[in-house]
Amino acid sequence: LKKHGVTGRLRVAREGYNGTLTGPTAGVRAFTKSLETFDAATFGNGRVDFKYVDGLPQNQMLKGIKCWPVAEIVTYGFDARNAPLDKGGTHLAPADFHKALEDPDAVVIDVRNYNESLIGKFAPPGDKVLDPMMRRSTEFPQWVADNRHKLEDKKVLMYCTGGVRCERASAYLRSRGVAGDLCQLSGGIHRYQERYGNGGFFRGRCYVFDPRMAVGAPGEASPPIVGACRRCGRAWDAYGDERCDRCRMRLLVCDACSGDGLACELCDN
Repeated sequence: LKKHGVTGRLRVAREGYNGTLTGPTAGVRAFTKSLETFDAATFGNGRVDFKYVDGLPQNQMLKGIKCWPVAEIVTYGFDARNAPLDKGGTHLAPADFHKALEDPDAVVIDVRNYNESLIGKFAPPGDKVLDPMMRRSTEFPQWVADNRHKLEDKKVLMYCTGGVRCERASAYLRSRGVAGDLCQLSGGIHRYQERYGNGGFFRGRCYVFDPRMAVGAPGEASPPIVGACRRCGRAWDAYGDERCDRCRMRLLVCDACSGDGLACELCDN
C-alpha cells in the first residue's frame, strides 16, 4: 500500500479483506493487481469484484493508512464457524435482483444500519421491505430471532452497500433455519446503481464510509431526497457531525438546525 501511495483503511480476516482505499489511479490498481500475485487462488482471474471510483477531488483522499487484523470482516458477534460463507444465499446480478423485487411473495431485508437507510433504500412494489433498524450489525442475530417467522415460505432478498455484509448475514439466516429461496444482491447497491441509475427501485442516495458520505447513481442527476432533518423535518440527505446524544449514531440534521440535545428515532421509540 505504501509503495503505491495508497491511503485508507483495510481490514484483514481469515475470510477475506475489506476496505476503503484512496490514492493515484495507477497506484490503487497496482495494489489490487499485486494481490493476484500474493494469493492467486483468492484474487486471480477476476475472482474479486473490486469497485473503482476515479476522478475524485484531492480533499476526499483518506489520510494515512491503517491495515489491521480482525476476527470478522463485519462484526456480527456470533461464531463465524456456525455460519460458513459457502452456506450463504444465491448471488443475483442487478438485473435478476430487480426482477425478483417484483415478486409478490418476496420479502426484502436491508442489512445496513438504520442511519444508512434514512437517505436511500429500495422501494419495490408492495409492502415487502423489512428494515431491521439496527445501530450496528451485532443487533442482527436478535432481529432474526424476533422476525424469522416473517421469512417462512417467502423468497428472501437481501442487500447492503457493496454486498459484503450480506455474505455472513445470509449464511447466518441459513444457520437459523431459513431454508427456502434466499438471495442477495451481488455487488450491492453500488452495482445496482451502475445498472439502473435513478430509474430502478432504489430511491435516494447510498451512504458510504469515506469523505463523500453519500453518493447517487454514477453519471446521473441528483436523485430525489428521501431523508428529512431530524429536528425540523426539512428534506435533507447530507450527514454532518451531529450524533444522537444517547447512542451516538449519526443524525440527519440540516445546516439550519445543528446543535446538541437531540436523540435519534431509535432512542425515542
